[in-house]
Amino acid sequence: MNRSGQASSGNLAWLALNLLLWGYNWVPLRYMVMDCPPLTCTVIRVVGGALTLFTVLSLKGRPLGPPLDRSFIWSGLTQVAGNSALCSLALIHGGVSKSAILVFTMPFWVLTIASLVFHERIALMHWISLVIALCGIALITSQSFANWEQILGALCAIGAGLAWAIGATIVRHSPAQDTLRRVAWEQLVGVLPLLALAFVMGENLPVITPRFVLAALYSSLIGTGVGWILWNRSATVLSPATLSLGSLAIPIIASTAAFVQLGEKPDTLTLTGLATVLFALLVANLAGMIPAPSFAALRRGRTKH
Repeated sequence: MNRSGQASSGNLAWLALNLLLWGYNWVPLRYMVMDCPPLTCTVIRVVGGALTLFTVLSLKGRPLGPPLDRSFIWSGLTQVAGNSALCSLALIHGGVSKSAILVFTMPFWVLTIASLVFHERIALMHWISLVIALCGIALITSQSFANWEQILGALCAIGAGLAWAIGATIVRHSPAQDTLRRVAWEQLVGVLPLLALAFVMGENLPVITPRFVLAALYSSLIGTGVGWILWNRSATVLSPATLSLGSLAIPIIASTAAFVQLGEKPDTLTLTGLATVLFALLVANLAGMIPAPSFAALRRGRTKH
């Protein structure tokens, strides 16, 4: 595989497909939580993703055992269990557009953790982009304060972004390794606490409808399994800057799909907030200061691909 980082038309086409699949994935997720409790919903899609990833590893003749570096346990608990469960809760209590964009505050949490925990020096433009993003978040949530359900949805989405950032930070400070195998094991580790919580909370089984089955198949096999495989491929052949800028399309695709298929029409204030957060991400990415969500850190481990 070409690892030169050149943005050839073929490589960009695979990235575009990846972003389209991930952006649209928010709609099946919304359908799933309509017919299934949130933790059970998350378990189904994570298990499906793990099975897909381990199947690909087996077909490629790659080792199936856990990575030697056990940090995948902590990243699995945060950016798989934590992020996935909070995303499902956010979709129950809030719309697709708000949830998708608030989850994508993840890069700003990464820089905050880098500054406060690891005492890394953050450039001025980074802080400017963070302030712009906070203004956008304030606009998005400003009409939710009278509605506790929407407040909870916004907090869950922001928490999902934070959990994702913690996991990405763990990966960033881990030794280089086979990224596909690491992600597969992250899925496997992440599903265990989700299963336990779903059992303890006594969640009901999903309502099996054609809509739920199709949504579950898409979200688990394509949105989770195939999505990570494609992102892993892109991370080995494209630059972090290309990945970062490309990732901005995900919440835009999610919002557009929700409007077309679910009839979710954000009000003017929410649209202004969404645009403000996207502008903040664009400012940071153009400055070359924010890695691509989650996998930019994993890009270091591409040597076995």
